[in-house]
Amino acid sequence: MAGTTIFSMLESGDPNDKFPHVDGKKILGGPQIRDNLIERDAIDMEIRQEGQECYVKALKKTYKLEGGIQNINWIEKVTSNVTFNYVTPEQDGTLNI
Repeated sequence: MAGTTIFSMLESGDPNDKFPHVDGKKILGGPQIRDNLIERDAIDMEIRQEGQECYVKALKKTYKLEGGIQNINWIEKVTSNVTFNYVTPEQDGTLNI
């Protein structure tokens, strides 16, 4: 079974937490969430990895490191908003579009 190997210290910030957790800001190549582009560009080089993604809340956009790990390598990840409308034929075979 494939999985994700994480090398980071398990923490529990609250005794009422059900599960231990890791600080995502300390995981090599792990997905990041930042408030703005300045914070995204300040992600420590030691945890950057090509293919890493970062969601920027102020812009509501996701960026991906492609072709390197420098700030110039952050490329906006474009997703399409495709809507599929399904048409179900009537019993006599006609389509009501």
